Amino acid sequence: MKTGVSVSLRLSKKDSELIRNFADLKGISVSEFLRDAALKQVFNEITELEYAEAKERYQTEHKSYNSIELREALGLQK
Repeated sequence: MKTGVSVSLRLSKKDSELIRNFADLKGISVSEFLRDAALKQVFNEITELEYAEAKERYQTEHKSYNSIELREALGLQK
């Protein structure tokens, strides 16, 4: 990975040990673990926001068609 911006944070000793031990178990650095965790959280929240926006749009803007209306719209009238 290219060298990037450095970010620091304060953790309790207990939290720091937990994170270090977990990263060790996964065979990755603490930096990699924290970066992956942060990006996953951002992705999840963006996905939830997009879903909420799409659901709202569907509930306010969708149009339902019955089979007759759909055939007419597609030019498949009997």
